[in-house]
Amino acid sequence: MTLIVGSEMEWIKPDTSKQYYELKDGNNVLASLRWVKATGTDAEGVIGDRRLLFKRKGIFFHHTSIADMATGSELATFKFSMDRGELIFGDGGKFLWRFEGLQGSKWYFMTNKDSELLCFTVPVARKIAISREAAAVEVLRAIDEKMLILLAVIGWYNIYNILSSGL
Repeated sequence: MTLIVGSEMEWIKPDTSKQYYELKDGNNVLASLRWVKATGTDAEGVIGDRRLLFKRKGIFFHHTSIADMATGSELATFKFSMDRGELIFGDGGKFLWRFEGLQGSKWYFMTNKDSELLCFTVPVARKIAISREAAAVEVLRAIDEKMLILLAVIGWYNIYNILSSGL
């Protein structure tokens, strides 16, 4: 698998009865995301042999802690404020987040210089996104594949929680 500019991945929900999604590149599963409780915001992500725990606090101006489940150490914090956000890693690395379009149908991760890295295209009907189709993820700028996949997981976690909360 090689994620290059123009590559597309897709978040799908293999079983409509579960709060579980897979990030796929064609037939290859790159990552997964599962909500711990049907009505909660905590989720577990899996990328290869790495397991992540997502914990969200707050409602309108929330922040999310992303921790490595094996060590318990926090990898990053995502801070969200209306249509913008910031993902800050423990080593000081930072990515910006924004959305635009009808009902926030396009979501972007960007470098701190506003260069777009990933674009999430979400079906306009919110219920379709969280119950079936989820989102397409397009690579807009080439960076480390592991980081792109991690950003795709963090992005879908945020989009799902925003859409399911009605914000």
